[in-house]
Amino acid sequence: MKTDCYLLLNELKEITKQNLQHATGFQSLSNEQLNYKPASQSWSVLQCLEHLNYYAAFYHPHLKKSILASTAEAETFKSGFWGSYLVKMVIPSGNSKKMKTFKSMDPSRSVLSADVLERFIESQEEMLDLIDRAYKINLNKGRIPVTFTKLIKLKTGDALRFMVYHNKRHIAQALRLV
Repeated sequence: MKTDCYLLLNELKEITKQNLQHATGFQSLSNEQLNYKPASQSWSVLQCLEHLNYYAAFYHPHLKKSILASTAEAETFKSGFWGSYLVKMVIPSGNSKKMKTFKSMDPSRSVLSADVLERFIESQEEMLDLIDRAYKINLNKGRIPVTFTKLIKLKTGDALRFMVYHNKRHIAQALRLV
């Protein structure tokens, strides 16, 4: 996939703003509603958000480091093999398949409170800041590690895409619960 960097970042920014708006809307829900699970193997709203908090805790520092280290801009972004593959796996669609998460990213055994929601809102505000900074860099550069192996590194643009679409997927999952 080859795309204009400006258009890509605008899209990622809009999705992140929508995610932030939905998360802000969750603040009006009771603790019971935030922890509601339709089935024992399902996740609650807070579990969906905590899962995303785990990913933000891993990826945001790497993204920030990569963005701050970049010096040149690029007009176009070309997704790498692994970036395309991972984004395709998490991008929400009408027939999104349920995916098994890695044990380290599974919040189902956690006791969760509303601070999960606050941390998610903060992470989305941080993501907006990262996207704003990314307008001034080359998205084709940077090597962001992935959570499940040290052998794969993503371009900065692919890591941003993965995070935003992964967030969108789980926000949609959380919205189906309310």
